[in-house]
Amino acid sequence: MNKITPLICAVLAIAFPATVMSSWETVQIDFTDVRDCSVVAKGKFSGVLTKGWQPNYQGWTSCEASGRVINEAMEHFFRIDVEKIDSQWVQFVREIPQPVTGKFYKLTIQYRNLQDNNALLQIRRLHPPYSTLWRTSLGVTAEWKNDEYIFSPQKNVPPGEVGLFLCLNATGYFDIVSLKLSEASADEMNAATQSIRRPEKKTKNFLRNSTLPLGLQSGWNFSREQTPQWKLSAEAGPSGQPYLILKDTTLLTEPFQVAVPETAHTFSFSYRGEGRVLIRGKWQILPLKKEWTRAAFRFIPEKDRKGYQFQIQAGSTLALDAFRVTVGHEEDYVPPAECEVALACPESETSASRLQFLDEPARVRYRIAGFKKGNSLQIRIVNLYGEQVEFSLVPECADGEIDFHKFCNRATGQFRVEAYVVKNGKRISPINEMVITRLERPVYWKQDAPGSPFGIHVLANDPVLKSLKAAGVNHVRLHDAGTAYIGWAFLEPRRGEWHFRDEALQRYRRNNLKILGGLSTAPAWANGVDKMVKNPEKLFWLERYRLRYAAPRNLKDFAQYVSTVVKRYRQVIDEYMVWNEPWSNFFFYQGVDQNGKPVVFDDSASAYFALQKCAFETARFVAPEVRIAGYCSIAGGIGERWNRALTRLGANEFCDIVDFHLYSDRYTGYPGDIAECAVQELAKTIPVKKNQRIYMSEGQGASKSAWNEAVGEYVGMYFHSIPWANRDNNLELSELQCRYIVSLLAAGVDRIYLYSAHTYEGLTKQPNFLALLQADGYPSPQLVAHAALARLLEDKKYVCRKDFKNQVYVYCFSAQGESTAVVIPRKTAASYLLQSKLPGVRRVDLYGNPYDDQPELKRVLYFFHGRYAPEQLLSSLDFVSQNEVNPAGRK
Repeated sequence: MNKITPLICAVLAIAFPATVMSSWETVQIDFTDVRDCSVVAKGKFSGVLTKGWQPNYQGWTSCEASGRVINEAMEHFFRIDVEKIDSQWVQFVREIPQPVTGKFYKLTIQYRNLQDNNALLQIRRLHPPYSTLWRTSLGVTAEWKNDEYIFSPQKNVPPGEVGLFLCLNATGYFDIVSLKLSEASADEMNAATQSIRRPEKKTKNFLRNSTLPLGLQSGWNFSREQTPQWKLSAEAGPSGQPYLILKDTTLLTEPFQVAVPETAHTFSFSYRGEGRVLIRGKWQILPLKKEWTRAAFRFIPEKDRKGYQFQIQAGSTLALDAFRVTVGHEEDYVPPAECEVALACPESETSASRLQFLDEPARVRYRIAGFKKGNSLQIRIVNLYGEQVEFSLVPECADGEIDFHKFCNRATGQFRVEAYVVKNGKRISPINEMVITRLERPVYWKQDAPGSPFGIHVLANDPVLKSLKAAGVNHVRLHDAGTAYIGWAFLEPRRGEWHFRDEALQRYRRNNLKILGGLSTAPAWANGVDKMVKNPEKLFWLERYRLRYAAPRNLKDFAQYVSTVVKRYRQVIDEYMVWNEPWSNFFFYQGVDQNGKPVVFDDSASAYFALQKCAFETARFVAPEVRIAGYCSIAGGIGERWNRALTRLGANEFCDIVDFHLYSDRYTGYPGDIAECAVQELAKTIPVKKNQRIYMSEGQGASKSAWNEAVGEYVGMYFHSIPWANRDNNLELSELQCRYIVSLLAAGVDRIYLYSAHTYEGLTKQPNFLALLQADGYPSPQLVAHAALARLLEDKKYVCRKDFKNQVYVYCFSAQGESTAVVIPRKTAASYLLQSKLPGVRRVDLYGNPYDDQPELKRVLYFFHGRYAPEQLLSSLDFVSQNEVNPAGRK
């Protein structure tokens, strides 16, 4: 799917100017005001439904639901009973006036969600392009909730008929009383979203880290496109500290805020060399300087930004030091305070990823700028569970180490190390922080793992590759992330002129990551775009992106590309997919007309079949051992029709792997969940042969983060590194991803390629479908959970699922006398905690630590692991009785 996002420096409104309200028709709904409603098609709805609402799913899904009004004591409400769910969802819609961009709205709703998945409430267009104006999740809750949301609708949505949609993703009851949508004032919006932390007006430098004597500090990050090339100087720069030297690398500053927005400010730094700076969307040149020179750039920070970041791009070589942001026009370097604390991991093979293995010391280096004897260094350590400890050191010199090993009572996980300097009881430095990830080494560290099920999409950026390998990832798929390394449009932009990217591909292999290559895209000369589109550089980036996916006109040209690639990388790549999402007219179409508009195939399945067959036969002729993935399907009705069409053509005879895509934002790990349904639909429409493998080649289980910033901005555990309140629900995102992986493996999927670890840009930019990483490219709590899951399941095969009173489902994996039971409670489970009294069996939580029944871990996935046969382990499991739980909730 197309999930590339344009690069910008700062995003998302958090404060708003006063707005004059105009009349807008308030929507007020009493859900108990109903009418008879019965609809039967592919799906079914029966009973009664609130007036003005329509079921909006029965034509494209086999889901079934009913509605009725219920009186319980003093309560009077409308109940939707979802009786059957497939890989889609039950959806209801009511037309409403279109909210106006730039205005503010308040939505209040009284509901109770007794299902095992969050519901979705959204406002979107009723007709293509189905643009979404706003959406939110309605969480699982056994108690009635009265929620209020104040929002501004998404910008750039074309006018048209708009509906309010309620989407239900699981079987069970959803109860609702009322909903009201009305205009809100700017003051209400500001009050609801006031999360910004502004510095004091007297602050002389709004950056926490104005020097980088130990390398990048928390909040700073390199761009994602390639392995950063950088080093530290041996001598001091203008700041009096070692400075950073970049080569062909882009640096993003830490996010910052200002005391008084909408006034003139200056961003300045010292540099030597050449490069350019991105300021408010425009590149400014840094002319070549052989001596230290002060560069200064004026800007006016808008009021409606949660934070600001600038980009600095090095030319051949660029030395940088002494950064400053200040109000007015001052350009001289002034540090933010009397002292400044820099932090870094001790040097190791994964230190650039801020990652340590458990067999390495739990230490962090520090360097104090402005050091004076007698001052103390105050330290706080916070772990993923919110547990924290504080202590202080009295350094003897500017450089030293913080040893936090004795505070790692939770051995694996993430640890936020905070540090600042104190003099006579007063803080005299900004508070710096660094999040350190500590993991057990994965099963296949520094080894290939061709049979591993764990894959992802990621660019060939070495520190990121090491982070993912440490998390148990062993495979990469080259689409979007890596298309430029192997896609035809990039390799042969002009006929016969080849530009190979051997080094990028070898970087994956040096990190022992196996590659699923993408035989996709076509150069303009091969798909005819060059004759129809004269100035493609003037097109919007998404239109240029799409041009590569017009199908080649001559299969002989495509076969030559396939032959060239497969032959060249015979010892590097042993699996290939054919195209990406050919069932979609966005990614697979005939070409463009004289006006540059896409021309779709009359029969895209037949066109794709010819392409798949050509790739399969060509690759097999060149390298008989190479495996080819075909179909490239998707869950749901579109996928079912696509699969049947290709199967009728004989596509199953021309592939070794059947691959499909599945994005989910639902809790999985139950019978009949979206993952299980998707694989069952696949089996009904494709006669998968015994020796064929099934890959979920693109998707993830925490997709909601892509559109719901309140659920995931991907800033992880950061607190001081961002000038706004951290709203990430790290536990939910981590568990959603792990449930999804477990459910797919249990359904029969051989490999899972999460999408994606390449969509990060910087902390002020909301990532799009990011997995396992933070918005700055460093490990997220998701990565910790994935590492624990991968280590416990690697090399094991799924055996069976056991149901415990329809409250808890246990998925058992086993191999060579060892078994792992993955325990997945329903979110509505009254009882969720199991025990095993077998000696040597470990109960492990989501992050890989001994299970401790804290309130926040209730009904969250956990594990049992031991050297027992699966039937022994499963038969030993039983619910923990209440008298076995002490008053503190500890087991």
